[in-house]
Amino acid sequence: MAYTKTTWTNGDLITASKLNKMEQGIADGASGGVMVITETYDPEAETSTLSATWQEIKDSMSSGVVPFVQYVEGDYVGLKQVETVNILDEQYILLLTGMEGGMQYEADTATDYPVLHYT
Repeated sequence: MAYTKTTWTNGDLITASKLNKMEQGIADGASGGVMVITETYDPEAETSTLSATWQEIKDSMSSGVVPFVQYVEGDYVGLKQVETVNILDEQYILLLTGMEGGMQYEADTATDYPVLHYT
């Protein structure tokens, strides 16, 4: 059953029933699990390569798993969710979203490890 969110307003009464509905929605949404993919930065090439292939990421999404990419910027470690997996102009594309903006990784084939180019 699809989750119907509650639009809360000031003064609404929080009940056990409403909290249980929210908890069930979270549990249902995460039922496929989470996949954390790491990236490796190559300063000479100015690229970052992911630890899973494009096809592995696509397959995980198809089975209900939510993939995230763990990245490092200086002292900061963050996560961005893989939002879309596409083939565009013969490139295998992964689009990531996050609070700091999006990233696009590309691979030449479905079995390649996607790469982010900084230049």
